[in-house]
Amino acid sequence: LANKIKQLFTIEGVFDREAMNAQLAAMGRTPQQFEYELRNELRVQQMQAAIANSTIVTKAAVTTLASLDEQRRDIDVITFSVDTFAGDYQPSDEDIEQYYQANQERFMTPEKLKVDYVELTTDAISADIDIDDSQVKAMYDDYVASIANREERRASHILIKAGSTEEDKAAAKEKIAGIKKQLDEGKAFAELAKEYSQDAGSAVNGGDLDWVAIGDMVKPFEDTLFAMKKGDVSDPVETQFGYHLIKLDDVRSETPEPLSIKRHEFEEELRDEAAASLFYDLSENLANKAYENPDSLDDVVESMGLKLQTSDYFTRQKGEGIAANEKVRNVAFSADVLEQGINSDVIEITPKHIAVIRLNEHVDAAPVPLTEVRSKIENILRAKAGHQKTLQAALAVKDKLESGVSLDDIAADGISIDKVGPVTRKDFTRVKDPSLINAVFDLPAPAAGKTVVKDVELLNGDIALVVLNRIVEPETVAEDRLNIIRSELRRQSATDEFLTVLDA
Repeated sequence: LANKIKQLFTIEGVFDREAMNAQLAAMGRTPQQFEYELRNELRVQQMQAAIANSTIVTKAAVTTLASLDEQRRDIDVITFSVDTFAGDYQPSDEDIEQYYQANQERFMTPEKLKVDYVELTTDAISADIDIDDSQVKAMYDDYVASIANREERRASHILIKAGSTEEDKAAAKEKIAGIKKQLDEGKAFAELAKEYSQDAGSAVNGGDLDWVAIGDMVKPFEDTLFAMKKGDVSDPVETQFGYHLIKLDDVRSETPEPLSIKRHEFEEELRDEAAASLFYDLSENLANKAYENPDSLDDVVESMGLKLQTSDYFTRQKGEGIAANEKVRNVAFSADVLEQGINSDVIEITPKHIAVIRLNEHVDAAPVPLTEVRSKIENILRAKAGHQKTLQAALAVKDKLESGVSLDDIAADGISIDKVGPVTRKDFTRVKDPSLINAVFDLPAPAAGKTVVKDVELLNGDIALVVLNRIVEPETVAEDRLNIIRSELRRQSATDEFLTVLDA
């Protein structure tokens, strides 16, 4: 769990605790909550892995699925274009009128309305807030202090563990003193750490502990390390783990930016804090005044100095400006605003933007005049007629094929036939319409010397006849393909079993 957390919040090789806390705060989580959620997630992953590793997939299942996946189907395709059969068809005035009356709901201008509104934003509030220079200076001092606390030190150490008895402690103390003497005589710290240190994790790296921040180590170790100068080696330091010799290898810290650069940032932050506090108070005031005077926004405008604005027309589904917000549209069409004509409650558009609205004008839905939609109806009727004629032509050819007429005889009648040949389930280069591929592989196998024919409506509205001549089974399936399918089956089976466990 600790390693996973470090992986998630390590920046340039260093675990960044502040970045972790800031990111979790933005997500509304404490470190304890995050640790709990991550621990549960890791447990789920472990359970899934355990189920996956124990799932058995039979060779027969893999072979069957692989054969189906690589199966090819030999087909011919005859396409009947709607454009060809629509021709010069011109619907009559009576047909157009009849369609218009029968489908009136398709040719309506939507119900729409305008609203008057007042709004309150933290941006508008903060623009009128003056910041005292002493506040900025205090904030800068805090910033400088926080930078100092973020210093990190790269350390190495040699650990000699001490037992629980006085004799053991004395022996450990004597041994660490002997190692210190060798260091004083010029022996390399890294070599002595590899030879003597009883911290197995760091000993192999010459005692290197990587970068250490305040709070990472036990107090005696930390106090000594952060009092040292670069290159120094400490005297023996006692902790609950034993005796340490500590070497300070390097120091890195962040240099505070000057106040002249940070001033704008701090002023904005202070202004935002003040605006947030005022925003809450003004929101309460706005809600009360709009409620106490439900038939007008005049009192709100006069007492709070807010600007009365009017939206453009908008519908239930779409609007611009303030009406681009779905909450605003829903409230505008509510019974309180639309039918009773009273002020709305405060609407939270964003956490920093609220509004109160009331009805300005309402326009009922109404039929669009026939003259404005006539050409649209003509196109609809022309397309319907063309589609019907296209389908009839396709079904006539299908009947001939199913009665024994050959494709050659069909072609002799001037009908173009696309000799596609064998295709796979994913062969979208030669058969670009997925509905055609799906239809091909839904067909039953043809009897010997026979074909199977199916009519298919394509995505563009055309009609196609697909003629299945034969099914070509794969002779062999490559081993790497079998391995892929085996893995897919195991993963799917493991997922199914895992979901079953969760439902139990």
